[in-house]
Amino acid sequence: MTTRMPASVGASAARIFASSLGPRIALAPENEDGGGQTPEEIAAATAAAAAATAEALAAEEAETARLADEAEAEAARLAEEEKNLTETEKANKKLLRETMARKAKITELEALLETSSKELKKFEGIDLTEVQKLLKEKTERERSEAEQRGEFERVKAMMIEEAKKDKDALQATIDELRGQIGTSAKTIDALTIGNEFATSTFIREDLVLTPVKARQLYGAHFELKDGTIVAYDKPAGAEARTPLTGADGKQLGFNEAMKKIIDGDPDRESLVKVKTNPGAASRTTNSQTKTNQDLGLSGRSIIVNALNKRNSNGK
Repeated sequence: MTTRMPASVGASAARIFASSLGPRIALAPENEDGGGQTPEEIAAATAAAAAATAEALAAEEAETARLADEAEAEAARLAEEEKNLTETEKANKKLLRETMARKAKITELEALLETSSKELKKFEGIDLTEVQKLLKEKTERERSEAEQRGEFERVKAMMIEEAKKDKDALQATIDELRGQIGTSAKTIDALTIGNEFATSTFIREDLVLTPVKARQLYGAHFELKDGTIVAYDKPAGAEARTPLTGADGKQLGFNEAMKKIIDGDPDRESLVKVKTNPGAASRTTNSQTKTNQDLGLSGRSIIVNALNKRNSNGK
């Protein structure tokens, strides 16, 4: 005769074992005679649940492996594509990324500048001298009232302290907004005009000046207007200052504008690089070469000489 386990004991053991495997084991209903499942029935149900769990895990591992293979193949494809790019394409791709990053930063800073300017406008028309006068009048009025009440000294000290707090808070807010505007303007200038000097092919290939020196000499010829760099024939502050344009009346690009400014500089010949004709090292395309050689100038000396001339001319 088959020995049967009590119903409550068999069901509890099956539930505990099933919970450790993951999926719950569905227990069969009690037999008609009121007894629980037999050990053989519990073992069969447990084995079936374990097999289902193993099958699910195997399917999940297979899917994970497939996704990993796809990711690896995509990475290999991108690496191969990058490897096949020419140096120029790689440089252009890098330049594009940097340009997009700079544009995003400029947009962010312009938004900050606009917000700061709006905040500063709240204080337009406020005369600190007038404010001090009003505070003084208020203090005197309250002092008079305090004297009438016999509380002069206490109220006087209180009003002086409050007036000082208001004045200091107002000045601190104005100074903070001015600082924010100044910082934003400098950053935008560095990312726009400063970047044009740093990346200019004309400066790099045709001038003896470094981008930093070139900006010190000619940076005042450029301004940022409504997000666009505008070049002028004269530096900021000069009279009859006119934007540089081409024959079509359109504003010149940075390199074209720099060339036009250099061409109009009295020291042009000492600023432009000497270019040697192929196969004739002793002949040059620059008529000023002889002058520099006569002066015994070359390299850094030419730059120093040019700067000295500009200073002596009051430029």
